[in-house]
This record gives sequence, structure tokens and C-alpha cells, in this order.
Amino acid sequence: MGLLPPINFPKWISENAHLLKPPVSNFCLYNSDYSIMVVGGPNARTDYHVNQTEEWFFQQKGDMLLKVVDDGEFKDVWIREGDMFLLPGNVPHNPVRYENTIGIVVERKRPEGVLGKHRNCKRERKLNQTDELRWYCSQCAGEGAQQIVHSETFYCTDLGSQLKPPNDNGKPKTDAGGRASPDFRHECARRARAVPEAAAAVRESGADRVQEPAAGAALQDPAV
Repeated sequence: MGLLPPINFPKWISENAHLLKPPVSNFCLYNSDYSIMVVGGPNARTDYHVNQTEEWFFQQKGDMLLKVVDDGEFKDVWIREGDMFLLPGNVPHNPVRYENTIGIVVERKRPEGVLGKHRNCKRERKLNQTDELRWYCSQCAGEGAQQIVHSETFYCTDLGSQLKPPNDNGKPKTDAGGRASPDFRHECARRARAVPEAAAAVRESGADRVQEPAAGAALQDPAV
């Protein structure tokens, strides 16, 4: 495969801004050893992503908020226009993006064959590193706790199909604090019924797919 030409990023933005608006809001420019995505807004999601590799954020236009769980506490990391931020691996995070903002996110291809153990297995074996999506209880979060209501793990091979922003079937997604809405709060008697609906939507909704460039599309001419 030959070298792809450079992309004039400001010109690409001016000609492809429609790709960065809801319901899609993002576009994958490159997908090889590193996935490089251009991300717009606004978005609304209640899950926290846990990636065992680092993620690099850069805000080209406007500010974004990265909600994280750091050292057992919910924290807000503001990434202002012109800022870059390297998120360490294994930090639960929820990116909050606003209208008329543009950012770049770079993620590594997930390693294969890492030495580890399956659940309930005492022997070490070669495993693929897994990503996780977590939903936290908003009521517990307000009390300073991190109660996980629901989680899903998977080996990420395609950001476009596996890390879609969730579509919560029209339900309110967040409360005033930006956490999961009451429909997704921790209630021991019924949490197993309420939250998996949102998790299933992450897998089933095709409207929020990250777009992958067709072969040669949008990258043949640096002026595109």
C-alpha cells in the first residue's frame, strides 16, 4: 500500500463539517496501528469507557469535558480549545462534547496475546486485552460512591461498530449532575431490568456508527 497524502486539516473540516454533527458526530480518518478520529458534538452518553491503553485528546475548536473516575473519585477534566491531554490506560472516562466543537482522539490498536487469567481460572494464558463499558449509579455517585450498575467487556477490533455512543431509546440520559438518569440508578430489586436496555442499545443502534473512510475516499487529494 502506497503512502497516503497529507491532509490539510482546516480545509478538511470546512468541507466535511456535516460529518461531525448528530446523530453520527465523528469520522475515522485513519485506522491502522492507531485509530485517529475527528469528533464533533453535541453528544449525550451515560456510560464510562475503560480502555487498557492510553488515549490522546486534542481540542481543535471549543472545549470538551472528560468525566473520569480517578483514585476512587469522580472528577471533571476540562480540555479547552488548543489543549491536548493524554489519558492513562484503565481510567474510566465519559467524554462530554458540546455543539460547534471539534476534537481529535487517538487510540492504539488493542494488544493481542497478553499474559493473564480468565475468570475462575488459576492458570495463566495468552489473552486479548478487553475494553469495558460501565454504567454507574447516579444516586450513589452523589454520595461519593462508585456503584457499578452494569458493565460489558469486549475485545475491541473495530471502533466503528463496538464503541458507538449509546442510544437510550428516548429515555432521559443524565441527571443534573451529568450522571446516569433515574432510569439507570442503582435499585437492588430492579437494576438488572433497567440498565441492560441501555447496554443493548450500544450494540444494536446503527445510527451512531463511527464512519470509516471507503478505500481511497477523502484521502486521495490533500486538498480534500
